[in-house]
Amino acid sequence: MNATLTIMRTIILTLMMLIPIKNFAQNNSETVSSAINNYSVNLYKSTLNANDNILISPISSYIPLTAIYEGAQGKTQDELKNVLNIKSQAHSLQIDSLTKKITASNATLTISNAVWLDNSFELRDAFKNLLTEQFSAEFTNIDFGNPPKSASTINNWVADKTNNYIKKIISPNNINNEAAMILTNAIFFKGEWKEKFDSTLTKPDRFYSISKSKTKIDFMHQTDIFQYAEIENAQFISIPYKDNKNYFCILLPKKKCGIHQLEKKFNNNLLDSIISSTTKIRTKLSIPKFKLETECDLKKPLQESGINTVFTPQADLSGISDQKPLFISAIKHKTFISLNETKTIATGATAVSMALTSFNPKSSEPIEFKADHPFIFFIYNKKTDTILFIGRYVKVMK
Repeated sequence: MNATLTIMRTIILTLMMLIPIKNFAQNNSETVSSAINNYSVNLYKSTLNANDNILISPISSYIPLTAIYEGAQGKTQDELKNVLNIKSQAHSLQIDSLTKKITASNATLTISNAVWLDNSFELRDAFKNLLTEQFSAEFTNIDFGNPPKSASTINNWVADKTNNYIKKIISPNNINNEAAMILTNAIFFKGEWKEKFDSTLTKPDRFYSISKSKTKIDFMHQTDIFQYAEIENAQFISIPYKDNKNYFCILLPKKKCGIHQLEKKFNNNLLDSIISSTTKIRTKLSIPKFKLETECDLKKPLQESGINTVFTPQADLSGISDQKPLFISAIKHKTFISLNETKTIATGATAVSMALTSFNPKSSEPIEFKADHPFIFFIYNKKTDTILFIGRYVKVMK
């Protein structure tokens, strides 16, 4: 290996997610769930690109960043602690407990962690034990001096953990002689709707995109009783999956051009108040049938959130290894989601209060919820009260 390895070491966090969807959840008072949800909403807002669709699995980056936090010291650890909303010394244990509860649902929902170590790089025993015991991580020694082979090995792991929905997360160009360790996290979710949409009712209709253009897309239709709420400028609905533990949720602006205004006020406090105020209402539901795949580097959004030092040679990660300097060079994130009539598949601090709007629908007429313009959506695990995936659908993808 190149002598520069003794001068500079980098960690690459490679994050994957795959998602199928269907159900909604209730609140849980666990601190770690609140921390993840706060992080999720903030990361969503940091990744916004004015006119683009978004899909992220915040928990997929939260888990490896929590592991890095455990190996950090000083300012590096303080920044991670603040952005990850860590309140307890037992946070990693709580993460371990949370992920086990999440994956215990009846839906196909798996969370996998792996650590890829260069042959010349050594971890501290305490950190390796932490990753094994509290993150259930797999360890593999690898020769980063052979980037094509290393990338192929990691991508094969990704494909296996995501049922081949994501076949490539990293390229040989992402690996160089300075690479020391790559952490990977893969989330796969596949959920059947509790009540499937009748495919004979699916028909094309107009979707009003964020650019104000109108495009025909297939809409799925169903009239049933759903958890529903309204706030001043938006409607909210949660659609349950068959396991009754996971839900697909939509926050829909009342105005067709209201997504930006809603996102400005969107925070975890607002989300909590909406979820806690839902009531079962007969609803005439129309939602687009779509697939969405996104890829991004989370380094810049996390820097904007307040995590900076860990991305520089000044990072103090002495709890991970005594080989210095050691820092994170990139965080790659790739996601996929598919929504159809039977299932969902997907591979993601100022409080602004908005008054809840009272509504009194006629008993004989259902509320209408038609998602024919830009909206925020997320997959929510009711058992733990945790956001698993979050995104926005603002334009039809060809």
